[in-house]
Amino acid sequence: MNPLHKQRGATLIEVLVAVLILSVGLLGMAGLQLTSLKGNQSAYQRSQATLLAYDVSERMRANLVAAKSGNYNQEDPLHTDCSEYDKAAGTLAQTDMGQWLASLSCVLGSEAAGSVKEDGDFFIITIEWQDIRGEIQGETAKSSQIQSFAYRTQL
Repeated sequence: MNPLHKQRGATLIEVLVAVLILSVGLLGMAGLQLTSLKGNQSAYQRSQATLLAYDVSERMRANLVAAKSGNYNQEDPLHTDCSEYDKAAGTLAQTDMGQWLASLSCVLGSEAAGSVKEDGDFFIITIEWQDIRGEIQGETAKSSQIQSFAYRTQL
């Protein structure tokens, strides 16, 4: 028998195994990319929530008399439509809160809500939003997608 004749087809099997291993690796890389995109979107939203909390605290510092009088206090989280952003609501404190709530909706989505609560000499600013991309695998309840950020500051 010819030794070359016995080896027929072995190279094809090796190529098929290599292609299989490569395809599994590429699928793994695609999964990592998807997870990375979800994490980046969630991190972006948390960064925006931080900036928006600083925004309302700076508005309160600019209008310190009204802030210390409780005009910015909003115990229950409220949200407003993004289209309400440019509308004035009366006093400067009401306008600030209306614009801030509208900017929450514009940046973090229509379900975003915010509140400001006075706690002695401190103010607690709370922002809540729905983070669909950052949901925990296997959990389908909406409550698992709600993110919350609280910022405590002294004016």
